[in-house]
Amino acid sequence: MDGTKFYPYSVPRAVLPGVSKEVNSLLNFIFDLQRFATTYTLTQGSTNGNFNLSNGSTSVISNGDWSAVMAAVGEGDIISLGGAITSTSICEITKSVTINIPQGQTWTCSVADDSNSNNNSAHVRGFEVPDTASNVEFKITGSGTITNTVTTSSDGNDKLIRVNGSTNSLTIESGVTVNGQGACGVQLQAGASAEISGTVTSNALQALFLTGEGTNAELKSGGKLEVVATSTTRNKAVVYATTSSTFTMNDGSTITANQAAIAYGSDTDGESYDVWGIHGVEMNDAAAFIMNGGTIDTTNYPSDYGDSKGGTTQTDFRINDGGVWAFNDSTFTMTGGTIKTKEYFAVSGNGTVDKDSVNYGNDAKIKISGNSSITSANELAIYFPTVDGKMVISADSNGKEPTISGKNAAIEIRGGEVDISGGTFTATNTTSYSYHANGNGNTTDGAAIAIVQHDNNGKGDDIVVNISGGTF
Repeated sequence: MDGTKFYPYSVPRAVLPGVSKEVNSLLNFIFDLQRFATTYTLTQGSTNGNFNLSNGSTSVISNGDWSAVMAAVGEGDIISLGGAITSTSICEITKSVTINIPQGQTWTCSVADDSNSNNNSAHVRGFEVPDTASNVEFKITGSGTITNTVTTSSDGNDKLIRVNGSTNSLTIESGVTVNGQGACGVQLQAGASAEISGTVTSNALQALFLTGEGTNAELKSGGKLEVVATSTTRNKAVVYATTSSTFTMNDGSTITANQAAIAYGSDTDGESYDVWGIHGVEMNDAAAFIMNGGTIDTTNYPSDYGDSKGGTTQTDFRINDGGVWAFNDSTFTMTGGTIKTKEYFAVSGNGTVDKDSVNYGNDAKIKISGNSSITSANELAIYFPTVDGKMVISADSNGKEPTISGKNAAIEIRGGEVDISGGTFTATNTTSYSYHANGNGNTTDGAAIAIVQHDNNGKGDDIVVNISGGTF
């Protein structure tokens, strides 16, 4: 049928009183079989922010706003771009729709202010599934791009796409690029979910931000998340997960920090700083990261940066290209894949015990097994100073063991409990051994495993280490 395709709904449209859930589901399934999705073509109206919508040769909307578009389409319908689009207000997605962006086409979101019907401080620059919506499946398909313009009111809290609510979801299919300019690419909150097979990037904030219990995102095979640093980008994460959210990464997916344009300089208080950079995944406040495979690579930055701390020239500055950071009560589980850093820890906890600090690190859990590879070319591979935390490194059920390698050491343990029953642990610096006292970081150069008690608030942190297997 011209302009239509079959679309099986997953959301019930009718609930009959006195009838079982199973019978209602069957009735709705029969209804589904009779429903076809309509494909509409969307083009720019006479001015940016207005739209024309047609179904084949039939005009449905002429020069209408986005709310008129949403009112005209039905559940499960497809909105396909017929040319470049510029929107000037937040496009709320209030029903299950697919936006198809053909190859070579771009949807540019140019929202001039932060006004939003649900939250005036939402800072949404493009699309939002609001918390007033339910059972919305927002899909983006094709091989084009969604991006945004940078506005003067941008204050570092912007996001290009935001999805709210435990029954609402986002799917970004292979071929699609979501490109946040001065904004986070995608934010999920309040239990929302996402599957990402396309590319999500940002040049200022996270590519992906998750917050709220039950909020979850899966980076599928072919999916890519990237932060492309500018000269003012500092100490950001490609993925930031907090408040009991869950992020999953699968085989064939990638997370990259492209730091080629990064610059050194001074903090706002005028004091020079020695650490710049983008790290891969950061989680805290009971968030979880499950790495089943894929690659995290944060090593792309200017070659003229040095690896020392302090100083006044660029060669004296050190890049913070950390791979995975597990803070307060978070959980990192790695069963496969690769994490690569150059000048910083590939995997790290934090020894900060101040609960009011953003770096509060207690109770984090790390589990590494299987065919996992963790390397830092010029630093420690795993830094574990976590008070009351636990790290387990072992073979998987098939006998595959992780490989962990760092220049200074494979692992430095400064707090918590660590159980090692398998794996290969290598310090690539084989020419010398050295130790230096350090109240804020690692201490040892030239040991496969270093165990050095940390001292927080004048009290040595408890350490328990059990080693029953492995190659060192």
